Order: sequence, then C-alpha cells, then structure tokens
Amino acid sequence: MDNAGFLAAALCTGILLSTATPQAVFVLAAGAGVLTAAILATLRRDERPSYGAEEDAAGVLHQTALGLRALMADSRIRLVGLMLTALVLIEGTLDVMMVVVALDLLGLGQGSVGWINAAWGVGALVAGTALAVLLDRGNLAAGLAVGSLVMGAAISFPGIWPVVFAAFLGFFMVGFGYTFVEVAARTLLQRLGSDETLARVIGFLETSRLLAMAVGSIVAPGLVALLGVRGALIAIGAFLPLVALLRWRALRGFEIGAPVDERHYELLRGSPIFAPLPVDRLEGVSRSLVEVEAGAGQEVITQGDQGDRFYFIDEGEVEVVEDGAFRRNEGPGESFGEIALLRDVPRTATVKATRATRLLALDRESFLETVTGHVRSHERARAVAEDRRPQKG
Repeated sequence: MDNAGFLAAALCTGILLSTATPQAVFVLAAGAGVLTAAILATLRRDERPSYGAEEDAAGVLHQTALGLRALMADSRIRLVGLMLTALVLIEGTLDVMMVVVALDLLGLGQGSVGWINAAWGVGALVAGTALAVLLDRGNLAAGLAVGSLVMGAAISFPGIWPVVFAAFLGFFMVGFGYTFVEVAARTLLQRLGSDETLARVIGFLETSRLLAMAVGSIVAPGLVALLGVRGALIAIGAFLPLVALLRWRALRGFEIGAPVDERHYELLRGSPIFAPLPVDRLEGVSRSLVEVEAGAGQEVITQGDQGDRFYFIDEGEVEVVEDGAFRRNEGPGESFGEIALLRDVPRTATVKATRATRLLALDRESFLETVTGHVRSHERARAVAEDRRPQKG
C-alpha cells in the first residue's frame, strides 16, 4: 500500500508538471493532506488513560535517549539500524539527484521528474513479489545484500550511461533495491529486538530518519559541485554496497534473523493456542522456551499448587490425574498448564510423567503477555481451558 501510494503520487506529479505548473502539485499535495485529516477525524477516539505524570518535552527526549542506548547496546540491532539510516541518507540524496538528472544531465522537461519518480514506485511494487519468496525462506541477510547491490548499480547507471533509458531503468531498479533493503531490515529489527526495547529503538530510528534524509539532501549538491553530476551518481551508488560489504560477515551471522530451534518453533505452530500468532512473535516465544527433563513417575505439576509455567511435551508421555482419578494421557506435541495461568487459580490437576519425558516450559509472565496480548490466541486459550475444566462426579 505504501508503494502504491508512492506510485500514484509520482504519476499525478508527472501529469501536473507536464500539463500545468509546480504550484498545482503543491495544491494537490495540500488537498491530499486535508483529505487524510478528514478521514482520521472520523475515527472514534479511545478514552485517554490516566498517567501518574504527563509526558513533557524532557520526557520525550529521555525516551529517545533510551532508544539510542538500547540500539547501541546490541550489536545486531545497531547494524540493522545502520543499514536503515544509510538507506534513508541515500534517499535524501536521490530526492535532489532525481531533479538534477532530469533537468541538468538529460535536459528533459519538468514533468520528467514525476515520471522518473514513478519508475521508482513501479520498481518498489515489483519488488514485493520477489520479497514474498525471499522472506518466506528467511533469507533476510541476502535481501539486505541484494538490495544494496541493486541500488548501488542502479544509482550509478545514469552516471555511467547518461541517456533517458538508463535514467528510467536506473530509478526503476532503485525502487526495487530500496524495498528489498527496507523490508528485510525492518523485519530483522522486529525479530531481533525485545518487547521492552523495540518501541524505543524504532522511535529513535524514526527521529534519526529525518536527520539522515536532511543530511542526504545537503550532501547531494556538494557532491555535484565537487564531482559533477555523473561523478556524484557513481559516488552515491557506491555508498550502500560498501556499507554492506564491510559488514557482510556480521549480516550473514543472522541469515534468518534471530535463529530459533526448529523443533520448538514447530511445537508452537502446531499448538491451537499459539498458532494464530505472527511469525516474529512465535520466534520470540521459541527463544523463551526452557527444556525440562522429567523421569518416569515424576510429578511435573501437582494439584493445588500455584501455577508458574505452561508446558509442551517434546518427547515422552504424561498422565493427567484429577482428584485422584485418571483423566487422560498426553504425548508429544500436546500441552498442559494453561488453566491455572489464565484463571489465576491453583493447579486443577496433577500431571505425572509415565516414562522419561522432555518438556518445554514457558514461564507465567511470558505466557500471559503473549497469549492475552493477541485476540485470537487468547480466544483459543480460553476455549482449550474450557474444554479441560475440572470434571465433577
């Protein structure tokens, strides 16, 4: 949707610049802003929560500083943040170079700026199909590398071959590569970041995004003055591939984001409670699972105790006993322990291993935070708990 809106705006700009004036473009943009505000005004507002203290400007700066601190504390997140910042800096230079290429290098009419921008939008849309395949296979580091190389070659192309065809093809490929880098980096960021720090990190990166774009816009005229239009394009094109090349070993270190145990992930995906969760959330839960060994006859949970964990059965078998009466056996892929956690009551049954059993445990806080924070997962969990409610008589 983001790329479709970008393309529509570029096409409208090209038409207006070719048939009317630049002022008409500003009027259209202002109208789009007013329309957006009108649509947002129709949304029903949530009741404002009560806070202990109102956030002021100093508090916002403090949260931004915490975001920077969290970013710098994790080398993997720091690297992804570097790639995103470098990408936006390049975007800022291209906002200027697009006009320079169309009007100065190629001597085209002012409407050509919109058409070249539209080529970027078309490339971004096409990239979506390739990304669906690439990201489904988890090759996020490859996405960063491919996107960086494509962008570098595409930006340099009009500088090496200053003709109209090269300019349009180059910016088409810029859109393609830009989308690869942005989506792969943002996906990695969500997979690598913790729930506590991710919002602050993203907040800081969004703030630095504006600064990086401004710096890029300032750098572009300086490069043109120093190297000429063609030299500036080649220099800008070399920047992102150089960053990716210098940091390739680190990028390859998280080829599929943050690695997770395949068996753990499969157990979660096969659970009716956790199956509705998105991939990045499932991966986070996978990394929180703790292996627990239980010998034959050992009680894993005891009726009447307080519940502190939820369990998956990885290997082996357990029996469920309620009020001294046998209820059922459970084997690999099944789970237990959700009732006490969801309802905040003592354990309603005793679960005992019938033979050597390997379990995967999720602590109470992680279970509740994950399940109750997702509507469908919470509904499934309550349905499972209802089906297993204590039987009487």
